[in-house]
Amino acid sequence: MSQRDRKTKRRRIKRADSRGRRLAWRVLWLANWALLIVLFGGLGVMLGGYSSIRPMVPRLRDLAELRIIEGTRILSEEGELLAQVAEENREYIPISEIPEQLTQALVAVEDDEFYRHVGVDPKGIMRALVKNIAAGRVTQGGSTITQQLARNAYDLRRRTIKRKLQEFVLALEIERHYTKDEILELYLNEIYFGEHAYGIKVASKTYFGKTPKELELQECALLAGLPKAPSGLNPFNHPEGAKERRDFVLSRMAEEGYITAEQARAAREKELGLTEKKQARGRRAYLAPYFVSYLLADLEHTLGREAISRGGLTIYTTLDWQIQQAAEEQLREGVRRAAAQDANQGALVALDARTGAIKAMVGGMDFSESEFNRAVQGNRQVGSAFKPFIYAAALDLGMSPYDMIDDAPTCWERRGSPPWCPENYDREFVGPISMVDALA
Repeated sequence: MSQRDRKTKRRRIKRADSRGRRLAWRVLWLANWALLIVLFGGLGVMLGGYSSIRPMVPRLRDLAELRIIEGTRILSEEGELLAQVAEENREYIPISEIPEQLTQALVAVEDDEFYRHVGVDPKGIMRALVKNIAAGRVTQGGSTITQQLARNAYDLRRRTIKRKLQEFVLALEIERHYTKDEILELYLNEIYFGEHAYGIKVASKTYFGKTPKELELQECALLAGLPKAPSGLNPFNHPEGAKERRDFVLSRMAEEGYITAEQARAAREKELGLTEKKQARGRRAYLAPYFVSYLLADLEHTLGREAISRGGLTIYTTLDWQIQQAAEEQLREGVRRAAAQDANQGALVALDARTGAIKAMVGGMDFSESEFNRAVQGNRQVGSAFKPFIYAAALDLGMSPYDMIDDAPTCWERRGSPPWCPENYDREFVGPISMVDALA
């Protein structure tokens, strides 16, 4: 190759290198701008999402208010709790009264990175995304315990991009304002466990008839597994599914190092151990249910349903619990004695004659069988109770209590109807009788 050809080749190589460098710089320049656009766009979306939920961002009070939204407490005259009225059956309990094995079980099965993330777990989201894509359907969620708390406490259950973004930001804010133990406490008091049981205290009583502090390892695992599908895993209705879920929770606890493999094995061998006495629900769980229902109807008219179910009120009543218990027993005994006369129901109201205060009210034999309150809802003929008004009118017109009246058969003609011929209860007549004896 001649020297001229070599120079020409070098010039071509230099031009090619120059074009390559210019192209590389141009690509790099475009990539930088694209990255900036994505970053600023993402920041804009985040700021927009944040501004949309700024009024909802929790302050130190907001989530703590969950502790007092337990509805209205209705007490007897001496302070006996007759009823707790709320939209959700919930009793708040501090983290100090929740066993550590229960929180460990919950973290192991719901959010194993709970103590390491800041409210949102990117690794968990990616892991769930990969598994869902592989399965072709949603088989696993990537929400943390903090996100679930945000979703439930602020009612963000609708699956939209905006709602999900709100949930993310709220989770970050919750983590910024609360400790991990406080978040677990709020979560365990907020979450639904099935059987109309909200919060761990009510769930523990509902399924095992005991307080959370009394729970054993296998019971903690069962309860920790319920929030995933409270109805489908209900141990009363689906014991096999509940046991399978419980055993999975125990395995996860062992994998996370909270318990040993031997502890997990021993717990898996135990029965569910559910309480045999299922808790009464709604108004059937009230003491003096006829009285409380009568009272609630009046209170809802006066204060409104929202104030009763979410106002955190305490209502003091005039009912005397000891008198109420005696009244219920007397009514049952009275109906039993009158069974021969085909009596199967009754009602009783005890009043303080000086003030008119209700001391006891029984509207029927069994509220769980019939909620109809015969004491206040049963329309009856006044019968002989109206007689004092008739006698008072006669006295007002000048008759004497000792004037004689002839108690004899009498009929009154009625236009368009058969004659009215009143009779005494025993179908007999006594002849002349004084007003005093007749009224007596």
